[in-house]
This record gives sequence, structure tokens and C-alpha cells, in this order.
Amino acid sequence: MTSDSKSKRTDIISSALGLLHSEDLVIEAVQDLIKDEIKQQIRSRIMADKGVREELKNAITLYIESKIKEMYAAMKLAKAGAKVSMGLVPESLQDEISSEFVMMFEKEINAILEKSL
Repeated sequence: MTSDSKSKRTDIISSALGLLHSEDLVIEAVQDLIKDEIKQQIRSRIMADKGVREELKNAITLYIESKIKEMYAAMKLAKAGAKVSMGLVPESLQDEISSEFVMMFEKEINAILEKSL
């Protein structure tokens, strides 16, 4: 082996070891292990208590329902705002602006549906 190839190999090994010994990498790995252990303990306590499981299930259901109601209220507000805005637009521009509103909301709704599915 030539001294050039030994030098390159040493450089590669040093670079790899430098990455492995990176403080950030070690800290992130330890944090992930801690999170996994905490999740496991929480999961085992939930599974051990049927009452807590039911309570948690009900709370999650309420949370999801409230988020859906929040989204529905936002849509109703947007609809009311659009109606008010259209009342301020001159009649000669209402058709054009109405079609722009429809296209805009259609794109937004499609994006929301794509994310949720």
C-alpha cells in the first residue's frame, strides 16, 4: 500500500469517526431513547387501566369533534365574509369576482382534503 492510499484511508476513517463522535448526534440519540422509554411507560400504564383507556378515548373523540367544529365555524365565517365583501363590489364586477372566489376556495378545500386523506 502506498503512503497516499494510507493517508486517504486514514482521512476517511477520521471523518467517519468525527461524525460518529459528534455531540449533537449523541445528544439526539439519547433524547430519542428517553422519549421512547417515556412513551413505553405511558402506553403500559394506559393499557393496564381500562378506565383510563376509556377516558382517554372519550377525550380524544371530543378533541377531534371540537377541531371539526372549529373548522366548520371558520368556513361559515369565510362564507359570511365573502357575502359581505360581494355586497361591496360593483355589479359589473360581481360575476368575475364570484368565479375567482369559487376557484380560490376550491383550491383551498382540495388542499385540506388532500392533507386529511
